[in-house]
Amino acid sequence: TTAPTITGFSAVASDVGTLVDGDTVRYTATASEAMRAGTAMRITLSNDAQVSLTVSATDPTELVSVYTIDGDNDDSNGDALTIARYSAQTAVDLSGNALDVSTAIGDILELAPITAMLVDTEAPTATALYFEENQTLKFLFTEGVGNKDVIEAAIEALTFIDDASDIAWNNLNTTATITQMIGVVS
Repeated sequence: TTAPTITGFSAVASDVGTLVDGDTVRYTATASEAMRAGTAMRITLSNDAQVSLTVSATDPTELVSVYTIDGDNDDSNGDALTIARYSAQTAVDLSGNALDVSTAIGDILELAPITAMLVDTEAPTATALYFEENQTLKFLFTEGVGNKDVIEAAIEALTFIDDASDIAWNNLNTTATITQMIGVVS
């Protein structure tokens, strides 16, 4: 008899955009035939996380699992999270034939591509620079920030910032420049 193969993968994220700590991805591998209940295969992600997919109770041609993004398995700073490789583990068909894993992962993904997901679980850090000659304060972030309004509110709450101060961001949201400050001690 013929050994079963994987004909495709799918990945569905719990959120849109860049995934962060706590977000999940549901991975599904589709087999060429029904697989025995209770058996499993493994995928290794591009961040070296290993995810065990077990045969679905509702569709025995699918092996499924949910992966939770965490800081230990970061593909940091918005790199793409993809399936790097797979292995059979205990996956067998109804006749007991082991899952054939000789087809390269790239060949499977070429036939049934999945969208790579961006992951970033590392919070940006900031450095503050004060330029006395023009009384300008700059905050330099290690990566683009998405919560500019929260950061601006915190900056405006500083006692040495004038109500009329201007806060300007660069187009990557990595630098906030504050002008028209008052009461700065040099």
